[in-house]
Amino acid sequence: MILDTTADNPDMNSFYEADRSESAKPILSSDNAIQNVGVDMGSYSINGEKYTDKLCLIQNTNTRNDKTGKLCVPNLNFVVGKTLIGSLESSGIVGLAPGHGNTSIVQQLYDSNAIQSKIVALNYENPADVSKDSKITFGFIEPHLVVDNVIGIKYYQNLAVGKWGLLMDDFMYDGKDMTAHMDAKIGFIDSGNTTI
Repeated sequence: MILDTTADNPDMNSFYEADRSESAKPILSSDNAIQNVGVDMGSYSINGEKYTDKLCLIQNTNTRNDKTGKLCVPNLNFVVGKTLIGSLESSGIVGLAPGHGNTSIVQQLYDSNAIQSKIVALNYENPADVSKDSKITFGFIEPHLVVDNVIGIKYYQNLAVGKWGLLMDDFMYDGKDMTAHMDAKIGFIDSGNTTI
């Protein structure tokens, strides 16, 4: 499962079978047919049907009071992929983009009191260093993973609509100043893509 900060609609590939779920409900159009939609994600696109169902994320480390190790959303809207154009090596995508109501897993976790704050913290470690694990947390930040602990946390205003974007004064890549090559001054935070 890919957790993507720029995606709004969660997408499930063909592993999801709505007829095997007791809580799955198709989202119908005005003529009572299941809504068919296409979702373009750049390197691939998915065509499929819209459903709502319970979605649970299982945690490796359980820090929740309910002791289940699961973070569940009772009625998440998503697209069940029927055709895939391009390449996607995942069973689905959970969108973490801001402001998408009933398609936002973070908003639904917050509304159901599963998390206390509308926060998703991403901590990426060097994949070559097997002594450290990358982590994602919902509802809190682990201060020991932040440089200078909580003092190292800086907050910035989101300048994008439907995405996470912030103002960039300069840009360094591989130790080189790339500021002169910038076409725009807004940087988008995209956890599902490594493109610069």
